[in-house]
Amino acid sequence: MNFLKKAILLGCALVMMMLANCQQQTNSTDFTITGSNWDKYEGYTFNLGVQDSSDNGISTIGKSLIMNGEIKVQGHTNYVRNAFWSVTDSDGKLVTKGNCIVEPGNYSLHLKDKLVNMAMLNFEGGKYSTILYKDVFDSPDVIAALKAYFDFEATLTEADTMGTANYRKSVDIYQALPTALTEHYVELSTNHKDPVVRMLAMSFSYLELDKMKKEVLALQEEIGDHPEFITLNQIIQVRENYLQKAKISVGTAVKDFTAKDLSGKEFHLANVLKENKYTLVEFWASWCGPCRGEIPHMKKAYSHYKDKGFEIVSFSIDHSEKQWRKASEEDQIPWINTSDLLARKSPVVKLYGVTGVPNNYLVNGSGEIIAKDLRGDDLDHKLEELLGK
Repeated sequence: MNFLKKAILLGCALVMMMLANCQQQTNSTDFTITGSNWDKYEGYTFNLGVQDSSDNGISTIGKSLIMNGEIKVQGHTNYVRNAFWSVTDSDGKLVTKGNCIVEPGNYSLHLKDKLVNMAMLNFEGGKYSTILYKDVFDSPDVIAALKAYFDFEATLTEADTMGTANYRKSVDIYQALPTALTEHYVELSTNHKDPVVRMLAMSFSYLELDKMKKEVLALQEEIGDHPEFITLNQIIQVRENYLQKAKISVGTAVKDFTAKDLSGKEFHLANVLKENKYTLVEFWASWCGPCRGEIPHMKKAYSHYKDKGFEIVSFSIDHSEKQWRKASEEDQIPWINTSDLLARKSPVVKLYGVTGVPNNYLVNGSGEIIAKDLRGDDLDHKLEELLGK
């Protein structure tokens, strides 16, 4: 009897081990992406990334040196994800980029000879790559839109530069492509039976905002925790910010806020406005190259006009105090320099509908916005107009 019990227990254990092994194989999260026809980027690096919540917004999950016109990226993913590929040269400079899917298994991304936005690749293999890309770009209406664009593009000459009638016509013809694509992604995001397909397609469907929020909420309840919802909720936030930003224009009242500087001192925008004739409310970030590049010019303007009733209140959309402090010290920012270190989640960012930096508003002492997005000489000319030379 003891022998029989041991045999049964051993048999059960073996069955459990087999089931576990089968489950591991079924849920394999390894992927291999190969591709050919990348010869024009020989010796460059193919990078594969997914969106995250960092300042940069993308984390790299795989790389491949392009050799003999081929790529091969191997990696591990816990989720099927919308992803981004890019090609960088030997100095790390971006050469070209596009979209794809990261999913378990083996599939291919072959570069096309003619490049048009997301239609840069031929997709082979991969369940979700096939549904989201291959099937969409092989559809008759998308093929027709691409053909019309390429056919007309072939007629363009060197004289047909931006602004000319032929160039504008080519842009109009090209618009048929995103229109056709949107129709497919709307269909996939709202009617496909696989919730993962609906989730992945949502980023490209451009649904009306309230409908998108409703669909995303339903998908979260159906799928559960998934990093793709970080992307979708960021898209929703950006769209909401655009709507909010449209309300903040020249002639409207500036939005009041309170924030602290690097020493912990609190500043109330309304008080700063009362103390000065004109205040520039500037949104920036330590990682923003154009923002940092503008600072030397702003410092000259600030030095010239600060004793004539001009002040600057900057608000950093950083989330790292270390990076904010480092950039502020490197650039020796002399004006009121604040943040709440909540980055894109900041209520101040939402209040102003900040969708990108640099972004600024020139406000008079009464709190009325009299100009916005003043960069370089535009800032000088406006201050000279208001405060003299």
